[in-house]
Amino acid sequence: MTAITVKDLSVQFGALRALSDVSLTLEGTARFGLIGPNGAGKTTLLNAIAGFVPVATGSIEFDGRDITKDSIQSRVERGLIRTFQTARLLEEETVERNILLGCQSIHGPGSVRQLLGFRSYWRWNRDARRRAQEIEEILGITGVKDQRVSTLSSGTRRLVEVGRALIASPKVLLLDEPAAGLDFSERRHLEQVLLRVSQERDLLMVLIEHDVSIVRTVCEYTFVLAEGSLLEQGATHEVLDIPSVRAAYFGEALNA
Repeated sequence: MTAITVKDLSVQFGALRALSDVSLTLEGTARFGLIGPNGAGKTTLLNAIAGFVPVATGSIEFDGRDITKDSIQSRVERGLIRTFQTARLLEEETVERNILLGCQSIHGPGSVRQLLGFRSYWRWNRDARRRAQEIEEILGITGVKDQRVSTLSSGTRRLVEVGRALIASPKVLLLDEPAAGLDFSERRHLEQVLLRVSQERDLLMVLIEHDVSIVRTVCEYTFVLAEGSLLEQGATHEVLDIPSVRAAYFGEALNA
């Protein structure tokens, strides 16, 4: 069973302590929410798990192996994939080409084999395109697979980034505010896409999101951060009704 265990994790940026002694466990093929007010440390936690920021103290284990000091590439190769708040896409390339880029560093046969036309490369290329088509169908973007990314709406661009992450066959998918900048209908579509992804892909999903509706709909279990520390955790519908969480996340008075 896939598992990420964070133990007493702290992250320091100069004099700023962004995370302080955070401990949590993510396991199984489940959907986890990571919520909290701005500056709570949510993105820093995702960055630490994915290897984008150094850890001051504590440890991170992935399937029982300490990865605290592992490189980003090593974590990616083990199946830990992260998306970003702002979609990082090749604007003048097609949707399908952008998605295919997600499998290059993991499944690619290497430049020499490509240049020499080895059969293994052609098999890999055929398989990659088949997987891209399957993912496009799951995401509902088959009709725009040949369009340039620069012509797409914000919602479709988000789906393309999710597709690029999925083609790498992640064991863990870390999503950082995928609904940012989307309108109401795009957000509702994203909810259904994430649910379908979890049903059709054997993976552990972690979702940072400010839209409470998406958190309620998608996430089975939720962790709440506040000022760099873990405030609460539990079943999503229960956590979102805790007074201290509503005060930190929604700005409600505790005696309201």
